[in-house]
Amino acid sequence: PAAGAEADPALLAPGNDIPTTAPGGRWSFVSGSSYAAAHVSGMLALMAQLQPKATPGQLRRLLQPGDALNAVNIDACATISRLLHHCSCSCTANLTQRGVGP
Repeated sequence: PAAGAEADPALLAPGNDIPTTAPGGRWSFVSGSSYAAAHVSGMLALMAQLQPKATPGQLRRLLQPGDALNAVNIDACATISRLLHHCSCSCTANLTQRGVGP
């Protein structure tokens, strides 16, 4: 944004506590915009694989948190459910923080 202007992004990515693999077959949590971008890119790649004829705009609209718990969360299970028109998740909630934070 311009100096003194507030950012108003159209889509935010998770920025804190992003699960990732760690040495020794373990899991770890990381933070930062470079991890956030990969997280959302992976979600979009999965969505494109499930619906190869969907346009980028259609996929982006599906990512919007319409039925998420609140405006700062993307619900991955709900997104896939909207894409497939049925629930294919075995989880009750799979929330991903939106917003790149410190």
